[in-house]
Amino acid sequence: MTGTSRINHSAMMINHRDVAQELIERFSKKQLDKDWRFKDFFGTIYLLSGSKERLPGVRASLASVGLQKGDYKVFQGIRGESLPRCIFSRMHEKGEEKKGLQKEELEKIHCGQTGCFISHYRLIEEAQQGYRAAVEELKAVKQTVTQRKLKALVEKVKRASTILVFEDNVGFGFLNNTDKVARENVGYRFVKSMKELPKNWDFFYLMGWDFGKPKLISKHMIKLDYGVIIKSYAIKYTAFDPLLKELKVVLDQSVKKIDPVDHHIAKLHKPFQAYMIHPPCCYRLKTKSMVGRENDKEVYQPLLVFDQSGEFIPPQSK
Repeated sequence: MTGTSRINHSAMMINHRDVAQELIERFSKKQLDKDWRFKDFFGTIYLLSGSKERLPGVRASLASVGLQKGDYKVFQGIRGESLPRCIFSRMHEKGEEKKGLQKEELEKIHCGQTGCFISHYRLIEEAQQGYRAAVEELKAVKQTVTQRKLKALVEKVKRASTILVFEDNVGFGFLNNTDKVARENVGYRFVKSMKELPKNWDFFYLMGWDFGKPKLISKHMIKLDYGVIIKSYAIKYTAFDPLLKELKVVLDQSVKKIDPVDHHIAKLHKPFQAYMIHPPCCYRLKTKSMVGRENDKEVYQPLLVFDQSGEFIPPQSK
């Protein structure tokens, strides 16, 4: 059992397709609407929180889909206003010059975006370190180890291999271009969609938008090209290292201009395997914006539209 070559990483992954099939056979649609069984699909679940005021609301939201306090780790986010100017002054968002914002307004947004960026970076860094530690512990196992101990170490690697991240203003349901949340069959649809998620996935989103050329590859699954919005997304260990390498620009002051964090993550979608459930099953709750945006106070859920061949129909082409 010693040595890297003796560790079969793929064999330790959660087989999400088999899990989904088993859940569909065991539970009714109503049961799966009450408990979306996230823990059965993802090894570690994080709640990224930058505001104590938001915690009660998002905890209630998570509980509504079967996640209780002990089921996820609360990762404390970084508030942008605590950062030095040399960090947040490099933030830039495409098209922001056309919005006519005052310097003070723009600076407030940049502070919030940079705090969000560093928060996601630190969270993923923690996940990467946890995965590496679990693998090293397994590699160090002696041949005399008990089967019980070996099984526990393998389970530890499995649990560290995938993470699911929720921001603290996430809601669950389907809006269908309205402000009314539909919950019926949405949990069931999420579980069913996991049968369609390819086994070689690296990124998986529960909601989002795509500024590239996404493709509907099955009834409930989109292949992303340049997906943005990270209210609820999952990452596999295969993407930890390259993603952190990309996100490290936020700390590199030799890089004069950085984009919001979801755009840097999106740069990896084309070379890696990134997917999103269709239609979305999460949305942004009506909350006070952490990045100074007025429109963030409203519920929001983007909805991509495709033609019969699965080709994306951009909004201006509808």
